[in-house]
Amino acid sequence: MKNQSCAGSSHPLERRTSSHALPAQHQPVQPSVLIRLPEVLRRTALSKTSIYDLMKAGEFCQSVPLGGKAVAWLESEVEQWIQGRIAAARGVNDVN
Repeated sequence: MKNQSCAGSSHPLERRTSSHALPAQHQPVQPSVLIRLPEVLRRTALSKTSIYDLMKAGEFCQSVPLGGKAVAWLESEVEQWIQGRIAAARGVNDVN
């Protein structure tokens, strides 16, 4: 089962609820925060091997190459993955 929460879904707090939403070019851009592997391991409570196995299976967010051998993950995608796991464990279909 591939995790769709890592690819393109938005956080509910990022949605505009007003009927007077600004055009896309005038909406504020949410900052993208990158986190490195030790932080991903801490937040997910998974091992390095598990993270890379899940990535290979398409069940975890893909890393972002930073240059050389350095990679990081988008904090928002990792958090969405965590929330998806919690929702699945609780039998909730939609976390948004």
